[in-house]
Amino acid sequence: MSYMGERSNTIFYYRVVFWCVCILLTLFVFLSFIQTPGLNSNPIAMFADYVDGSASKPFAYRILVPLVVRAVAAVLAQGVGISVLDSLQSECVLRDFFVYVSWEEDLLVEYLVACLLAYLSLVGFVLALRYLVRSVFELPAFFVDGVTIFSICMLPIFFCYGSYLYDFPALFFFTLLLALMVNGRWLWFIFVFVASCLNKETTILVTLLFFAHFFGGKRMGRALFNKLLAFQILAFSTVKAALFLVFAGNEGHFVWFELNRNIGVLGAVIPRLVLYALPAAFFVFYRWQAKPSFLKNGLWVIAALLYLNLAFGFIDELRDYYELYPVVILSACHTLLLLFGIRVRLNAMNERLVA
Repeated sequence: MSYMGERSNTIFYYRVVFWCVCILLTLFVFLSFIQTPGLNSNPIAMFADYVDGSASKPFAYRILVPLVVRAVAAVLAQGVGISVLDSLQSECVLRDFFVYVSWEEDLLVEYLVACLLAYLSLVGFVLALRYLVRSVFELPAFFVDGVTIFSICMLPIFFCYGSYLYDFPALFFFTLLLALMVNGRWLWFIFVFVASCLNKETTILVTLLFFAHFFGGKRMGRALFNKLLAFQILAFSTVKAALFLVFAGNEGHFVWFELNRNIGVLGAVIPRLVLYALPAAFFVFYRWQAKPSFLKNGLWVIAALLYLNLAFGFIDELRDYYELYPVVILSACHTLLLLFGIRVRLNAMNERLVA
């Protein structure tokens, strides 16, 4: 066998092993996600209430996953789907698992569909992150693979207080929107943006980054900038207004004001926050002047999300910081390249939109 043939086989086996490792890691992360602390840890946003639309606000506003779950469950309840469901409900292992995680057996279909959506979103995040990293930097394959493995392994640190079925879709959509923004794929960006608005209101942070990065006309014509900005504001406002009206009768509030609670617990949670914040800050700010403008403008997302969580969320609930994750990972890539002495090269096709 020639040298080129051996090298080709080696690369092939490496890729197979790499993706097998990724699948195993994502499965482990997903099982941790649904078990600890689980999908029913919040009494005002239990799975059954979330899926049927009776959850308290603002959880009820995150409507994308419930819509898909109800639609798929309705299809499965007809024709050949009935025999499939009967087979699933007779599986002892599945019933034992439902008992173990305290899930209602009468919602078997809904749980399975929702979990499939959540897992596919986790896999989608992995693929979107690789797309984003390669869209910003020209990197060796082994470096991108290392970043991928690291990013999957670090996800469980976000699993605190509760797991919600819109978490992984939010992470996937936000990462994909950044990648589409970097590549200038604006038609796809529009469709994904609307879907993301239906999933979670923090999608508006993408608009903040868009405004900060493209304002001024250097990277985008003023007419296109105005149209895209107007669309994002209009789409977000329309979705929020519609959801406000649809769920007006649900318990809860449009937003929860948690500033007093967060100030009260600040002293107790500072050590844990510092433990995570210091490494993230190092990756974000190391050689700040050398970082591409897209990464610098990502600081607006970080600042906005910190403010929002201080005022309206739990400042120590790390799952509220998913939107920071792709921004920090990108910054970490740049920092690690500098530390390892690897030449930083922006993707030539997108350099105008990134630099």
